[in-house]
Amino acid sequence: MSVTRRVFVMCSFLALSACTRDAGLRPFASDGCSLFPDASVIGESDWCNCCFEHDIAYWKGGTAEQRKAADLALKQCVASATQNDALAAVMHEGVRLGG
Repeated sequence: MSVTRRVFVMCSFLALSACTRDAGLRPFASDGCSLFPDASVIGESDWCNCCFEHDIAYWKGGTAEQRKAADLALKQCVASATQNDALAAVMHEGVRLGG
């Protein structure tokens, strides 16, 4: 069997076996604002609920456009919670780079 045919057979097998996996949702879990503080260390601002809502949106899954909308909602929520547009922009850039 040629190398090309072996690679084709292997890829076909892997593709078909991936289709048999359970496509259901995993149980929801949130770690708050992954790799970012959940609240201000120097003030009263707390934006953890914004991250929680963002985690729910990502957990549900969706299209690239839905992820962009969830990321924008995070930015707007953080800006509203903190009155700090710069912080909101940094968090937005962080999730866009990761997503």
